[in-house]
Amino acid sequence: IGASWLVFLIALRLGDGLGTAARPFAQWASLFFALHPLGTQAVAYAYQRFTGLEAALGFLAVLLYLAARAETSPFASPRYWGALGAALLATLAKETAVTLPLTLAAIEWILRAPGTAWRGVLRRWAPFALLPALILVQVIRISPAHRAMAGQGLDFTSPEYGFNAWEYLLLQLPIVLRYLTLGFLPFPLHFYYDRVVPLPWQPAGIPVLPTVLCGGILLALAAWSLFGPARHRLPRLAFALFLTPLALESSVFPIMDIAFNHRCYPGLLGAGLLAAWGLGRRGRLAGGAVLVLFGGLLLFEGRAWGDPLVLQRR
Repeated sequence: IGASWLVFLIALRLGDGLGTAARPFAQWASLFFALHPLGTQAVAYAYQRFTGLEAALGFLAVLLYLAARAETSPFASPRYWGALGAALLATLAKETAVTLPLTLAAIEWILRAPGTAWRGVLRRWAPFALLPALILVQVIRISPAHRAMAGQGLDFTSPEYGFNAWEYLLLQLPIVLRYLTLGFLPFPLHFYYDRVVPLPWQPAGIPVLPTVLCGGILLALAAWSLFGPARHRLPRLAFALFLTPLALESSVFPIMDIAFNHRCYPGLLGAGLLAAWGLGRRGRLAGGAVLVLFGGLLLFEGRAWGDPLVLQRR
């Protein structure tokens, strides 16, 4: 509920700044986020409580950063330091929040007014760029446990259980594209989750042609997001806010889990903004139909994650 309220406030601020009807836009975006079935796993799966915490703190950091960048002296604003504190807490909640600097960089790049000096932009963004150093602390903390599991024959980077770093990165390209598809067409939601031998439906290797094709599509979408026309600033930013949280969540760190729906939860902020932008042009009837559809899928998905027997059958 708190994360949905923060999505509403972020959308309200973006709508005011980008010339759209701010309140209806914010209402659609927050409802889309709250009812999106792709977020069910992050909310209902007890082990992913820290994903919800990371997302809410990250949204708070984005909201406060947007407010601070509109002020004449951001460094004198409590909102700026509040944004930095929220980003720090989000990173401590889950280390994948170190992608927040990418999110804020996309915000600065896409929303920067013509003629604005880059020096001031870089000065207010630079402290957030130091957040990825915190992942080193997380790696140092987790490495003894990782070594202990490896000693028990659970080396996640071995061919039996996972991929090396390069293979894992290549494997994530079609999965990220799948995440993007599920963000707007969330059916069916279930697909392969863990590459644990000997599950026969898991990919045994990396198909070259689909991987190259998916990589090209993602590069084209990223290029449009960064360099598209100014009149599309809102959908470009929304897409960037969906994609950047996945940059580390599906990264070069090889683990047994190659795909999980909860990884998309922070990115649903961008999906909600993009849907609100698109639906806002088609009226309340289309928006209401989408929300009814999503609500039904949400109930179906919630039952799957709330009933161990249903989940086991899936």
